[in-house]
Amino acid sequence: MTDNAGTSSPASTAAETINGTPPNPRVTWSENDTWVLIRIWEDHLPELRGEKHNARVYDAIVAALAQMGILRTRRQVQNKIDNLTQKYRKEAREKTTGSAPSAWPFFVELHRFLGTLPINDRSLVQESCPSPRGNVDEIIRGMETGSSLSSDEDEATEGCSATGACSSASDLQQEPQPSTSTSQPGTSTSQPHGKRRAQKRKRMSANEKFQSALLEQQAKLIAALETATQIEQGLRERQVATQEKLVDLFSKYFNK
Repeated sequence: MTDNAGTSSPASTAAETINGTPPNPRVTWSENDTWVLIRIWEDHLPELRGEKHNARVYDAIVAALAQMGILRTRRQVQNKIDNLTQKYRKEAREKTTGSAPSAWPFFVELHRFLGTLPINDRSLVQESCPSPRGNVDEIIRGMETGSSLSSDEDEATEGCSATGACSSASDLQQEPQPSTSTSQPGTSTSQPHGKRRAQKRKRMSANEKFQSALLEQQAKLIAALETATQIEQGLRERQVATQEKLVDLFSKYFNK
């Protein structure tokens, strides 16, 4: 079984051709190769998210793949991770409570370490500062995979906070409201905040669920251990009592 999600997209190929860089040859990632990449990706996830210019981290992933007999270039690995992230986010959006499990074989494993990231909180994403040449999904995808924006985008993002083009939530709240909202105080501000608080109360991250299940499992193991200890102690007491009776019988026999 093969997975063609790692091939270069037409948009990226066209962009590389325009920039004068020859496009990477198409590669086919087998299911086994993809599993290996996912495990190595998880091992390097903190470094990918912590470093702005992470070519060194991708080179380490390429080297780790080569040790497993999987030869890929840095660009091919980046494209594969980007495509896996896009596919995961699509599956996560379509998955609702009570729906059937995802048929995509990599969803559960990716959700295990991508689903707990704060950037998957959509309410937090909507408050983030927009990039002048990238949408929200690109920002999220870059944070998950560790892919940095171009130098122009980095400068534009840094200038965004310097010029005040990106206003924080507190700045927006301090701006004077239009006169039309004064006739109904509280309706324009209290409702969104109330809905957001309700969503936060209902939302329970996968990490919290995992911790809750782990604590419950630990409690069951402790209870089982205590029961086993009590049973073992009872058996030992019975064994000691039997030995004492046997000694008494021998004593009576030899004292005759």
